[in-house]
Amino acid sequence: MAQKKLFLLLGELDGKDLKQFNQFLQSGLERVQPRELNAWNTLYQLIEEAGFSAQIDWVGLEEKGPKMDRRVESQLSQLLQNYIEYQQFRSSRGLRHLVRLQAFNRDHLKKFFDQLYKKSDKELGKKNSRTLLLSHAIQEEQAIFQSRKTGRQPRESLERINSSFDNYFLAQKLKYACALLTQKDIFANRDQNPHFPLIDTIVAYLTEIEDTDPARDYDPLVWMFLQVYRLLNRLPEETDRAMDRLIQLLDQHSDDYTLDEVRDLNQHVINYCIRNILTYNSQHHIAVLANRYHILLEKGLLLNREGKLSPNHFKNISMIMARNREAEWLDQFIEGYSGRLTGPKDTGAPEFGRGILKFFQGDYKTSRKYFEDVLTHHEDVFFGLDARVYITRTIFYERKTNPDWWIELDKFLASFRMAMRRRRDLISEFHINNYLEYIRALTQMSRLVEVPVKKEQWKGLIELKEELKGRENVGGKVWLMEQLEILMEENRA
Repeated sequence: MAQKKLFLLLGELDGKDLKQFNQFLQSGLERVQPRELNAWNTLYQLIEEAGFSAQIDWVGLEEKGPKMDRRVESQLSQLLQNYIEYQQFRSSRGLRHLVRLQAFNRDHLKKFFDQLYKKSDKELGKKNSRTLLLSHAIQEEQAIFQSRKTGRQPRESLERINSSFDNYFLAQKLKYACALLTQKDIFANRDQNPHFPLIDTIVAYLTEIEDTDPARDYDPLVWMFLQVYRLLNRLPEETDRAMDRLIQLLDQHSDDYTLDEVRDLNQHVINYCIRNILTYNSQHHIAVLANRYHILLEKGLLLNREGKLSPNHFKNISMIMARNREAEWLDQFIEGYSGRLTGPKDTGAPEFGRGILKFFQGDYKTSRKYFEDVLTHHEDVFFGLDARVYITRTIFYERKTNPDWWIELDKFLASFRMAMRRRRDLISEFHINNYLEYIRALTQMSRLVEVPVKKEQWKGLIELKEELKGRENVGGKVWLMEQLEILMEENRA
């Protein structure tokens, strides 16, 4: 009968490690279920009786020990792995144990890599944050195997293995923190950011050696996730510099990593630029993002494995290129990609893209016709919602030439609300609130335009401007603030 993995791993520990692992389980650092703890306590009593000797008969102990089902044995094995990972920064012994643990079953790791790379032959040998450690563990295991055959010492030095552990640990921890910050960005108030003391320590350490020891041989992925972390924390003195550094690293090393990893890192650049465009109407970030989109489309990094583009990317590219005054390029893009989108085929993408182009060229009448075509002849919810936003703006812009503009806008905003109610099962609460806040603010602003007394109008504009500044999750906030400024100038005149 083959020896269980748990007992093979326990056999790699000495008496001191066994005592510390017991303390680790009792400490509450990890959640241990009562069944698992009871099984361990029974087993640990037998280990104590054996005197923690290096010559413990683990096969015999397994036969005498508590009867564990597969789940309990698997959980205890995982807890042992967690303990050794915890120890890796405390002693070289812990590192050696982790090497053996990670390289415990070469066949299992081979299956892992086969599964990882079976999606595309092009990605064979490419890295992501998870494989930084495992690839080195396989090399170490192979070196140990060769040394047994030839009697030579393994070529892999402990120093090199330590380096791979550092890369793995730093990249994984930073990536995890970035994922949590991204969730906070979408679903919660920014004032309630999660706090990670360990991440603060890692970032402080990397920041120090970034300036004093730039030649330190960490994997580029570690430095890329450090820049992402800075972007998500929105430190004004660091963010644009971090964006530039992240773009530089991506351009230099993207061929070394898996498509999913590179795509996720580029998405952080895109999100950061869009946030600055929506919040500050930043022309600099419009230019940066337009250039980034050119590069990503050329390399195929925005496309899925079937060569298709997401509707969200299509909308963003259309808006950014229109605002960057790349009309000819955008026209070719709409022609080439509107039929290559993920999801339903009849989304109204070409009409939406051309409506965006005409809108930013100032041809509001033609723009509105395209957007109305999206609503009339196509069923895509998200193209439809954004088309409604732009129609409300074209109506607002026509206020000086259309005496009934306010009645028309009021009716259209009511239909906008109804459209969201009908399709709210397909729209997140975050986006529903975003659109509703936009509708509310535009309604307030439009009513102020019709106030006949200038003094009262001025007071209302000032109050609405201050109110908007403090309101979160308002769609089109920059545009609304710009229109308020224009109305205030008109009032002064």
